Amino acid sequence: MSRVLFFINPFYGHINPNMPIIRDLIKMGEEIIFYTTHHFREHLPENVPVKLYPSKDLFKWGIEEQVTEINTGLQKILLYYERDFGPIYQTLYKFAKGELEVHRPDYIVYDYFDASWAKRAAEDLNLLHISSSPTYAICKEAFLKNPEEFVRYVWRIPMDRSVFKDEKTIKTFALTIEKCICRKYRLKSFSLFENGNSKYLNLIHTSKEIQPYSTLFNDSFRFIGYEHYREITPIKHPSKKKKIYISLGSTVRSKDIDFFMICVKSLKYSTAHIVMSIGPYLEKSEFDHMELKNFTIINFANQVEELSKADLFITHAGHNSVNDALLLGVPMICIPIQTDQFIVSKQISENGAGITLSRAELNEELLWKAVNQIFNQDSYKSSSIKLGQTLKRKGKYNKGALEIIKFKERNGI
Repeated sequence: MSRVLFFINPFYGHINPNMPIIRDLIKMGEEIIFYTTHHFREHLPENVPVKLYPSKDLFKWGIEEQVTEINTGLQKILLYYERDFGPIYQTLYKFAKGELEVHRPDYIVYDYFDASWAKRAAEDLNLLHISSSPTYAICKEAFLKNPEEFVRYVWRIPMDRSVFKDEKTIKTFALTIEKCICRKYRLKSFSLFENGNSKYLNLIHTSKEIQPYSTLFNDSFRFIGYEHYREITPIKHPSKKKKIYISLGSTVRSKDIDFFMICVKSLKYSTAHIVMSIGPYLEKSEFDHMELKNFTIINFANQVEELSKADLFITHAGHNSVNDALLLGVPMICIPIQTDQFIVSKQISENGAGITLSRAELNEELLWKAVNQIFNQDSYKSSSIKLGQTLKRKGKYNKGALEIIKFKERNGI
């Protein structure tokens, strides 16, 4: 039996993919300690041993308003990467290092996104570490393959030709950021593209078919697919009435009242029944003045259960939400808002499993047309089913858990 500490960011889209891995590692006899906040302790299975992070406020960089400006402008890109050296990261680094010194794990699993503090703590103590990415992977080779795509969909900078004249300019800009960080913080090296990656093992919760440029990643990257923690199958409707599920997730982005109003005004005369999850920041009373006979408006939903009954999912294209839909063969209208959602929605559209709409250009007519396009073309449904098949595990145990056991064997644990 080995002891493993999981340092995963406290958001549903990050926690959910790791639950099947933890479930099977416990079955295999591993001793687990999982770090989260009080809110998520209440949502985790009772058999998952949990310790709390010192404060939920340490993770506001992931859900609060200051994130809204990170993806605009060149200076903001530098500020984004400099978070690794800011006070919040330093607090988390010291916390992680203290926990590692107390519990002496055989290895750790850390969140690829914004948990480099845990990786650094493990490196400082010469501990083996595994990265767990809830979305697609990033490496330097993938950036070099298509720098313009990286700028547009990852950094979210408009392709201003006065700034980025060609691919060479983009590469020079990336190198300049790396040099600035090294000089400012007296580092020997820093990589914009490898900072979250582990040199030992990287578990990517998607399939090679969905991962952009999957052939460019080395053997330390294992594309393990995705699994619902509890098995749920699609529910056949007792009637022919279509069902639509709408959600922007549970982060601060979900308080986009204008988005939900567009959905309501566009679809209030639809013959479909619509379940709209508005998240924790809005009140259902916002919609009381509207007569919405075909809408059920709620703050929280069991997303997998709702999708098991749905014919269409209108989503922000968070990777966790997209995987939930694909496993149940539900086509999507993707309306990405930030970071990885733009790449994820692009992959869904290119694979024919849905349609991508711009949030900035979204209006009632565009949404109505997209809904009817998906309902009138069976190919979206069949493509979603086909893509979902690439995510499913085969065999008794979760692929991620099996990869960890192989990792232990290679390293003599």
